[in-house]
Amino acid sequence: MKSGFLKFTLGASLLLFCVIVSTIAYHDVDTTITDDDRFYIRKILEKTHNNPESMRNTDSFDEQIQTILAIQNSAFDATPNAGQMPLDQPREPKDLEASDTAYCNDRARYLDKTFRLYGFETRYASLYSKIPGKIFLQTFLTLGVKGAFSHALIEVKTAKGWIVVDTRNRWISLDQDNQPHSLHDLQNAAETKIWPLWSPLSKEQPYALLNDEFYILYGLYSRHGRFYPPYTPYIPDIDFQEFVKNLYL
Repeated sequence: MKSGFLKFTLGASLLLFCVIVSTIAYHDVDTTITDDDRFYIRKILEKTHNNPESMRNTDSFDEQIQTILAIQNSAFDATPNAGQMPLDQPREPKDLEASDTAYCNDRARYLDKTFRLYGFETRYASLYSKIPGKIFLQTFLTLGVKGAFSHALIEVKTAKGWIVVDTRNRWISLDQDNQPHSLHDLQNAAETKIWPLWSPLSKEQPYALLNDEFYILYGLYSRHGRFYPPYTPYIPDIDFQEFVKNLYL
């Protein structure tokens, strides 16, 4: 009797494990840079008066910053209007090029692929408000939590470390001493209420959420599953490799 129950338990556990792995594999966000991506990234850069041939990752920090700013500006110049692309349909560089409207997650996808195309290491980050007296899951699901906001942006690795590239405002986390600051630096600043003085190279100030305490999840593209194929509601869009790799951060 015990032997039969043990076999059943092991079999059920194995089946559940296989279902979970299959679900993860099926819903994993594809981050491959396709030929279509290359074509439309180039088209966006040209349309926004940038020279695709001049974009590159070098050993020079100052040159890296100029390239990062040019690519960020191309996203805003291509989509000057704020508004989310419709759910349940692609939001790749091709779709961004065909629209003049985008939201943080739409621009983040374009920026991530463009930075990587030109040789930068990136991290796709989703941020969620840290609300006093509320646990992370409440904030993540925004279940009756007033003032809970979310945001998507990109971190880019430079010769001096990680720098934040915003997708709502034309701002990067470069200070007046020409030093970059990571998302974790901004988390610490929000806790201490002491922020760096930002470089005038940024045309705007940080998006409001970045001035408050927040949680970071890397590799999470949506909580609802309707940004990327197969568009299954309530199963999050996640790049699981990046998500697991950066869980400790």
